[in-house]
Amino acid sequence: MNDRADPYGFSPRVLEVGHAPRTALCGYLLAGLGARVTKLATPERAADDPERAAWDRAMSIYLDRGKAAATGPPELAELDVVLAGSDAELVERLGTGAAGLRASRPGLVVALATEFGRGGEYRTYAGGDLLALALGGLLSMIGERGREPLRLGGNQAEYAAGLALFTAVLTGLYAGERSGTGALVETSAVRAVAYLDWKSHVYYADRGTILQRGSDSGPLVLECADGYVGFYYRDEEWPQVKQLVGDPRLADERFASQLGRDRHRAEFAAIVNEFSRRHRRAELYHRSQARHIPAGSVLGMAELVGEPQLTAREFFETRQVDGVPVTVPKLPWTVDGIRGRPASTGPAAPAPAPAQPPAPGGGPLAGLTVVDFGTITAGGRTTQLLGDFGATVIKVEGPARPDPFRHWSGVTGEAGAGDLASPPFRVVGRNKEAVAIDLKQPDGIALLRRLVEGADLLVENFRRGVMERLGLGFETLRSWNPRICLLSISSQGADGPERDYVSFGGTLEALGGMMAVTGYGPAEPTWTTSKVNYPDQAVALLAPGLALWSALVARRRGRGVHIDLAQRETVVALIGELVTMASLTGTTPVAAGNLAPGELGLCLPARGTDEWVAVSLTDEAHWRGLVAGAGRPELAADPRFASPAGRRSHHAALAGELAGWSRERDKAELARALRAAGVPAAPVLRAFELPAEEPARGESLHVAVPTIAGAPEPQVGWPFTIDGPAQPAIRRRAPRVGEDTLTVLRRYGVEQDRIDALLDAGVIAVAGSDPANRVPAGQERSTG
Repeated sequence: MNDRADPYGFSPRVLEVGHAPRTALCGYLLAGLGARVTKLATPERAADDPERAAWDRAMSIYLDRGKAAATGPPELAELDVVLAGSDAELVERLGTGAAGLRASRPGLVVALATEFGRGGEYRTYAGGDLLALALGGLLSMIGERGREPLRLGGNQAEYAAGLALFTAVLTGLYAGERSGTGALVETSAVRAVAYLDWKSHVYYADRGTILQRGSDSGPLVLECADGYVGFYYRDEEWPQVKQLVGDPRLADERFASQLGRDRHRAEFAAIVNEFSRRHRRAELYHRSQARHIPAGSVLGMAELVGEPQLTAREFFETRQVDGVPVTVPKLPWTVDGIRGRPASTGPAAPAPAPAQPPAPGGGPLAGLTVVDFGTITAGGRTTQLLGDFGATVIKVEGPARPDPFRHWSGVTGEAGAGDLASPPFRVVGRNKEAVAIDLKQPDGIALLRRLVEGADLLVENFRRGVMERLGLGFETLRSWNPRICLLSISSQGADGPERDYVSFGGTLEALGGMMAVTGYGPAEPTWTTSKVNYPDQAVALLAPGLALWSALVARRRGRGVHIDLAQRETVVALIGELVTMASLTGTTPVAAGNLAPGELGLCLPARGTDEWVAVSLTDEAHWRGLVAGAGRPELAADPRFASPAGRRSHHAALAGELAGWSRERDKAELARALRAAGVPAAPVLRAFELPAEEPARGESLHVAVPTIAGAPEPQVGWPFTIDGPAQPAIRRRAPRVGEDTLTVLRRYGVEQDRIDALLDAGVIAVAGSDPANRVPAGQERSTG
């Protein structure tokens, strides 16, 4: 894998088999980091639907960049990684499956990403994105209560699997660099989707709370003179909201708290919308941001291309396709300030470290040390995944400014009590050591320097400028440790006119175009709300792979890199084929319920409250099976439904015609009956229902995690699996603030007398069973 012509000294040779968007996305991401990717495509049926054909064409333009094409497989000895959408695909094109490939070349990383999994009944499912969203639980969380669940715009189940596969491949490569062996890594769209909906699982495990879809609390989607703005604010920003709107009615005591605003939501929304309709999107966006109110304009596909922030960061490129210029998004990160590989070759790469057998009980990433400045989801889950797979993760918090996730009440509306009371933090904090250091004091910076000198990677997702104000810019970190890598996760990126704007996941869905293609129709842009916060979840699948790539680069060339990952750009990248399609065809994709190009997606109500079955019709055989299975053959003669175009135009009427039949049946029974009739269908599952599905899956999605009370709680496990003796594991519960301060500092050579002095000076804090080692009174309830 050593390639002296590569600027980073790391360019694995990758074979991508097939057309699946999930493997195509993984191959595209790897190619963007310098991998030599060859695509061995399988014959694909031409799309009869013009919109589907345009979508397929846009997908190829978008995801096949940087890849070589091949008509026949290369020699296995020339490969480091093989990507495929199924074992059957490998057998068809390479003559052998994953097990045969691993046996013939033990050093190979074989990476499989199926739609529904390789085991149990799920392996027989047929369908696509809508069904994977249904079986993974995420579909139940999108849309409004009392209405059918909604798919996310684009290929989000496929792309979630592609992101998981990317991180899985880098995990296999990193582990193989140490052990000299390869790996079989596997994911599925259903597994990746379940990983995205982790909050639903942990809240149910903690208190039996069933999170439900719906923008029924907190942020609003406001109407403007020229569209919509996602208006995401927290309780502490309420004074600025009142100042911005300037309406005396907001001084009413009913609106003084978030709970009151939620109870009187219709009246509150009417007042704010009365104000917002007098303004254009851009004006309201910038005026809100000037008051540090998170907000984001809902932008369509064509509008993204001219956005000042994305333009300043050179996020788009124009390619000639059959003589026509087509605008396509680039990758959502820069390396050392450069988007894409630098042209210079750089220094020759040093030889990799000698192979080492896996440590007993160690995970695939054993030996990797991470200093964790990650907070909330995007940073916290990135480092959690690295820790789950064996990295040593040292979480650094301020004694008086702990991770806000420790006291998170944004999902349930309940106030937390104690630094481990928050269910989300117990997930993102697992498998980590916690140290509490005041970085505003010189002695605190000196302690951090010790940690950095012994680390491979530092991950942070602070607001832009915080690291520099602390004196912890990348040049400083690199002066302490030339091999250190810095992964910075931010909402808009490290530069550009909007780099300092405040954001949450929902506003990035607006600014990144996701809301414009998610909704019951173009006039109802829909976000995933704080219950999901999709951009955070997607980044937490992508970022661990980037972190591992940077660590491999540092090992090979002897010096680290700085990766700047922008969440807004990640959102655009995850609908990149729709942006490409808008440029290619001149027609802008918009929200269309559960429809997708070439697919009539329906959610039919089943027996019970909020019970649904997802149905995916992509050809006439599916349509005939649906009307036959429903016992409604007369619908085939109805002029409204006589053609695919007619069925799309009248999809709501079609669902209404079938609702009386479907409501009389249990959703599992209904899905089985439809599949027996040849119709791709799946029950829309909720998080608490997934454990009962594990026998049908042939695998578990959950792990038991200890708590401070001792009784373990089930949490979502891992987005992919890896073979071999080194496995991911839950080694410990989430720590309290400063719980490991003494252990870590002693490990790094700090003497006890020095530790006592630092405690007395308030530079460090500790927590634990010893009363002398507790966080000072009042700090446990700090909201950060």
